Order: sequence, then structure tokens, then C-alpha cells
Amino acid sequence: MLDIADLYHFYTTPLGRSVAALLQQRVRAVWPELPNQRVCGFGYAVPLLDLYPGSAALMPAAQGVMAWPRGNAPRALLVDEYRWPLADSSIDALILMHALEHAEQTRRLLREAWRVLRGDGRLLVIVPNRLSIWARREVSPFGYGKPYTLMQVKTLLQQSMLTPLQHRTALLWPPCRQETLLKAAPYADAFLGGIASGLGGALIVEAGKQVYAPTFHSGTAVRIKGTVPVMKPALSPDAQRLKPLECLSGIAKLVC
Repeated sequence: MLDIADLYHFYTTPLGRSVAALLQQRVRAVWPELPNQRVCGFGYAVPLLDLYPGSAALMPAAQGVMAWPRGNAPRALLVDEYRWPLADSSIDALILMHALEHAEQTRRLLREAWRVLRGDGRLLVIVPNRLSIWARREVSPFGYGKPYTLMQVKTLLQQSMLTPLQHRTALLWPPCRQETLLKAAPYADAFLGGIASGLGGALIVEAGKQVYAPTFHSGTAVRIKGTVPVMKPALSPDAQRLKPLECLSGIAKLVC
């Protein structure tokens, strides 16, 4: 997992600021505003949490923590990767960024995300795209950790009782550090989004929490496997003379 100092430094560079701006643009399209909702990020989601005033940041111990936001009451907390100090069903919106690709136990991490989400809560997962050149170059945090395809992310979410709802990609232009080229990045992203959206450097997948409850249907027969003891009624002399197959048929009618 990348160190907090490396992540912070990257997002202060021209390339990092450009990446943050493009990610914010895509995330706004999914979550324009979240008024009166409890928003939290895990990993290094600070570039996106700036969109939502009052949000909080959970930073894993392996990564480290920093003071955020600067100059105000800190809302960043160092936590165990798989045990967050949050109550069950306490978060309305959760962002995982620079997190899932570094987790050793991905399903355990997503189950913790499931635990803290409310029943109608939403999760936003941002991971490196395996099909993109960004995953092959270590010029950004998206070149580290395990990259994913869209199908792999959706499958992992479904296995963790989370339902994929929609997805987007970002960072469609090649990673570069030249400031003159970075100025054209927003236009390149918008142009390439219509013809090569699957090659974006970052996958952004929104998911909802699955909540299961028992469902009962009146008048529906239920088949139970196993042996069920049946009380044998006293048979009359006439019934005792029934053939074996007729006896079985009579017992079947009693059970049904």
C-alpha cells in the first residue's frame, strides 16, 4: 500500500491536480449533491471528499494518516483496515478510493463497508482499470496495487451483498507530466469518452446494499427434505384388505 506522504505529494503535483479534477467531474455526475447525508471515505478519498462538506476520512493503518482538512477541525481518523469505529448502518454514502486494489482481503473489506452502510446507502468504488495504460505506469497511484476489469469489480461487489447500479470511467488520456498537455486533458477526456470509454484509467462503480428478509407466500406448498413421522390411523377391517399400492396412495393423501 502506498504511504500517505506519497499520496498527498502526488495530488499536489500538476498531474495529481488534473487527476483530481477529472475524478471530481465524474463523481459529480453520479452524486451531484448529498445534502443532510453522512458521507465517509476509506483509503485516500480526500480529493473527492472535498466535494461534500462535513464528510469524514478513514485512513488505513498501513497507509498512515494526515491532518484533514487543514486549518479546520480534523475529520480524518487512522483505523484498522477491516474494523472501522463506526456503528452498524450509520453511513449514507461511502467512497472507497486507493483502497480496494491494496487490500489483502477484499471481500472482508467490502463486508465492513456493507456493515456501516444504511439500508438505502450507496457505495462508490474507484479502482485502477486493468485495460488502461494507467495501470501499467507508476507515474500515479493508479499504477500500484491490483487493477480490475469492470466485470471483476461487479462480481466482487455481488459476492459481498452489494448490487452494482451504474459505472463510469475517467482518465481516458495517457498519463503525462507535461503541463502544456495537461491543460488539454479535460477536452481529451470528454472526446475519448464517446469512443473509448472502456479504456479509462479509473473505474468508478456505484453499488447499493442488499438487505435480505424472509418472504412468506400464503397457499404455497413447501417441500421439506428428510423423514417426517406420520401417525398411522387405526384401519378398519376393510382398509386392512387394501392392496399395498392403495395403502401408499391413501397415506400420501393424508400427508398432502
